[in-house]
Amino acid sequence: MMHRRDLIGYVIFQFVGGVLGSVLAMIAWGREFWNVRGGLTLPGPGISVLQAFAAETVMTFILIAVILCMLSRHNTVRLTPLIVWILVTFEVLLGASISGASLNPARSFGPAVVTYEWQALWIYFIAPTLGALLAVAAYREKIFGNLELKTAKLFHTASYECIFLHCKECELNRIRLRGP
Repeated sequence: MMHRRDLIGYVIFQFVGGVLGSVLAMIAWGREFWNVRGGLTLPGPGISVLQAFAAETVMTFILIAVILCMLSRHNTVRLTPLIVWILVTFEVLLGASISGASLNPARSFGPAVVTYEWQALWIYFIAPTLGALLAVAAYREKIFGNLELKTAKLFHTASYECIFLHCKECELNRIRLRGP
């Protein structure tokens, strides 16, 4: 669980980052930015809205489920960034032609704002949110086994204060630093 102020800031800056990233891409790439429709996430040719919705829900479910499971074992916590990077790469490769592989409402919001194209944006707000909520529900119901979240941070260092409440990994680091 995250402190409320950190959660609000995180969500706001995800969307700000999505817009700024799109603006910078437009400036850097010029005409090419418009040739790729500004990086919009849209259902692929011949793909129905329902199929795109299902793909986004399933991909996000898998992503969040893997993150939760990885962060629930001390021996896999530090591998999480690598595994997530590989997983997202495969999901984008497999899902781009189906739904655009957004996986994040802020990623779809930025290009929509810059290009003023809002068609099907609802898919990319609702489906990833639904997929994430379903993964959390499955995790809490012990569908993936009797796991306990050790951390919510992907990288731990004593010089960077954790923003998450009840982080087991941070508690262990504090104990290690204090000594016996």
